[in-house]
Amino acid sequence: MSQRPLAVALLLCEQVIVDDKTKRVTPVNCFSRWIVDGPLAEPQSFHVVAILTTGHGSMSAALTIDRLDTGEMVFRREFAASFADPIEQYRCMVRLRRVQFPVGGVYQATLFMDGESIASARFSVLHQEGSSAESVGEKLGLCPRPQDFQGMALVSNGGAEE
Repeated sequence: MSQRPLAVALLLCEQVIVDDKTKRVTPVNCFSRWIVDGPLAEPQSFHVVAILTTGHGSMSAALTIDRLDTGEMVFRREFAASFADPIEQYRCMVRLRRVQFPVGGVYQATLFMDGESIASARFSVLHQEGSSAESVGEKLGLCPRPQDFQGMALVSNGGAEE
């Protein structure tokens, strides 16, 4: 009998590095805003990384990307997932190639296992046309400015500062 995993995290990133020796995974340039530099119709490529635990057995999986304003699905990839030990943490890495975003706006990536949503992440797609990415984001209220961080506390794990 299979047991669906729980998602610890779902990250969207430009690259994923996997160390050959240790098999450790490093997500690089994680984002919640994807800036398209050039024609919006140009296919985009990026990665989705999910950290999963307590899964056991084999099951079907799918990753979708949907427009939140219309509910339209703009991407879907189906694959098989297998979990040998429910105590282990698993990394599900999906490389998305040639994803086309019809318009700038808010989208959601959702990971499904056996037809049930187990993780999702919202992100914005910004089209940069003739202006800087920062000014596009500022116009939409999506890019933080230095003054947005005034009064925020530094959160640390208690270790020495580097």
